[in-house]
Amino acid sequence: MTPRSADIDSTSTAPGGLTTLLQRLIDVRPGEVHALVWASLYYFCVLSAYYVIRPIRDEMGVAGGVDNLPWLFTGTLLGMTLVNPPFAALVARLPRLRFISVTYRFFSANLLIFYLLLLTASTAQHIWVGRAFFIWTSVFNLFVVSVFWAFMVDVFSREQGKRLFGFIAAGATVGAISGSVITASLVSVLGSTPLLLVSVALLEVAVFCMRRLSGIATALRTRTGAVEDAAPIGGGMLAGLSRAVGSPYLLNVSIYMLLFAITSTFLYFQQADIASRSFTDRAARTAFFAQVDLVVNVLTLVTQLFLTSRILQYLGVALTLTLLPALSVIGFAWLGTTPTIAAIVALQVARRAGNFAIARPTREVLFTVLPREDKYKAKSFIDTFVYRLGDQFGAWSYAALGWFGLTLSGIAFAAVPVSALWLVNAFWLGRRQERLAEAQALPPTSPAPAAAPPIPPAAPTVDRRSPGPSPRHGRARVHHGFDHARFMAPGDDPEGGYAWFLGVQMNDEDAVVLVATDQDTVVGYVYAGIEPQSWKELREACGFVHDLMVDPEARLRGIGAQLLEAAVQWLRDRDMPRVVLWSAEQNSGAQRLFARAQFRRTMVEMTREL
Repeated sequence: MTPRSADIDSTSTAPGGLTTLLQRLIDVRPGEVHALVWASLYYFCVLSAYYVIRPIRDEMGVAGGVDNLPWLFTGTLLGMTLVNPPFAALVARLPRLRFISVTYRFFSANLLIFYLLLLTASTAQHIWVGRAFFIWTSVFNLFVVSVFWAFMVDVFSREQGKRLFGFIAAGATVGAISGSVITASLVSVLGSTPLLLVSVALLEVAVFCMRRLSGIATALRTRTGAVEDAAPIGGGMLAGLSRAVGSPYLLNVSIYMLLFAITSTFLYFQQADIASRSFTDRAARTAFFAQVDLVVNVLTLVTQLFLTSRILQYLGVALTLTLLPALSVIGFAWLGTTPTIAAIVALQVARRAGNFAIARPTREVLFTVLPREDKYKAKSFIDTFVYRLGDQFGAWSYAALGWFGLTLSGIAFAAVPVSALWLVNAFWLGRRQERLAEAQALPPTSPAPAAAPPIPPAAPTVDRRSPGPSPRHGRARVHHGFDHARFMAPGDDPEGGYAWFLGVQMNDEDAVVLVATDQDTVVGYVYAGIEPQSWKELREACGFVHDLMVDPEARLRGIGAQLLEAAVQWLRDRDMPRVVLWSAEQNSGAQRLFARAQFRRTMVEMTREL
């Protein structure tokens, strides 16, 4: 029942004062503090760099004509199409540290080029440079953030993500607030163009933070380990596309992103239209966009610091993922009945804050159950191309609805069923993630007794015959791979050795091995026994579940829960007052299974090497 090891070691030490301060806000373990701080600072720099130039982009988009915004979104989609294959090639050929550094410095070089163009462009040329900058910034925003989160889901485990991603996202919010304040306060003094250099400097600091965090992850011998981190991920240039459409799970992530982008674009166009009619001065429009960003980010920060991790841990991934779609259903219905400027701004602020504070960290947890190639390639494709494809649907749908004569109220009502579909998709996706996490909680190559009788669908049976050796008896090897210092070395014949051990246990009247079969094929087993009173553990006699395994191909069918309950019933029949089991700290999937079976948390094992 030991899962993959955590990506960041949660037992190493960190400064006590900082740890105590952070633990008052979130559930962070001492060994995670350094990684948490560097990750938050990394995201701070990335979002600050973007929010310095975001109001500049928005003002240039409006200056180029609100009617031209759909074409700018089309240009953005084209830009995403052109950028994704080279990025996938970088991921395939370069180590993680290098391709992330190259990506950020590529965008920094682009900013320097735009800086020179904006300085030298004439008034007429400035409009076209502004349109190019709008497209570029839209590509830049999604790519740098997608690369950041791909790195996070590679460094942190799914259990750590549920606890820590909210706080890490708070670093981004502080960065966004800082970027908005910089632009709002300096644009009237310096103008827009010099602020691009501030963004360049912040991106370089982000690269430095990323390198420090990567060093921490490698030094602590994470799940991927130093060897895997140093090696290129490999795969093809189009792997992101093929996986995004070929995997039902990733396809639904794409649908989630598509529906989110469509509804977001509706609101963005409505806000842009209002700004173009309400402000005639370009600096005033820029300040308006910056002030909206500031309100959004302050609200987001409060939520991230005090609520995000608690909501995610309390509600789980599925319910948390439905909060933003549910808000959209209610908000668009309200906007349809009350189509005012205040209503648009209120819904925009609530949606954006809800996305940054709750939906985004939860959405990133979806990727923690995926292979590394999917984390960088499929995730980048979904976060960039699919998102901008949603922009296209939203932009041209908004324009089409206007051509048909729909007003603000009519467009809002049209968004209600889209949001309802998004709500259903979000719940399915969250439940699927939880099941995948539960399936990953058990060793993928754990042993299964080969010669024990089957468990009928409703009533498992007990047999004390010894299981024969099987290639699947790799439990010792798997657990040794999780932590070579904690678990015994597997030896020359781990399959035969563990089969022999289970055979011995079957001859013990105080132990039981129950086997589940599907058409005479063994698909899982549970090993449990009776433990006597122990003064060493200050524990009365009890039942103990030592091992639980379900074949990977047979998971997500309730077999694990069935086996667990069968073992509990066997122990109950022998008058055991309680059942105890062990689960690794990061094994959130198995812990959810045990919690549903009414197990509660008691002891935590800790290990120190001498």
